Amino acid sequence: MKRNTIAVGERAAATVHFELNRGLTSLATIASLAPFIGLFGTVLGIMNSFRVIGASTHLTGFGPVAHGIAESLGTTALGLLVAIPAVWFYHYLRDQLEAFDSEMESWNSLVLRKDS
Repeated sequence: MKRNTIAVGERAAATVHFELNRGLTSLATIASLAPFIGLFGTVLGIMNSFRVIGASTHLTGFGPVAHGIAESLGTTALGLLVAIPAVWFYHYLRDQLEAFDSEMESWNSLVLRKDS
């Protein structure tokens, strides 16, 4: 009887763990890729600024390239704006999942002791 009870408890805990863990992989992917997407935008913006410089022989100074550099820094900021909360939220949810797993182990050991 006690083996059956423990098996049911472990199966229920594993099912809930799987459901809670499902979205964490996507969140981790977003958190790790967002800065690279921002960096890609930065590279494109800087390339665009150099293209403006290269296409014009009479442009001197910072004015003609300022718009491209501002856009590139904007994409960097946007990438960080997405990545930082995603990393924080991922770690928060991971800690919650670990606490759940620990609580389920405690309950299963309590059932085991009670049935003994």
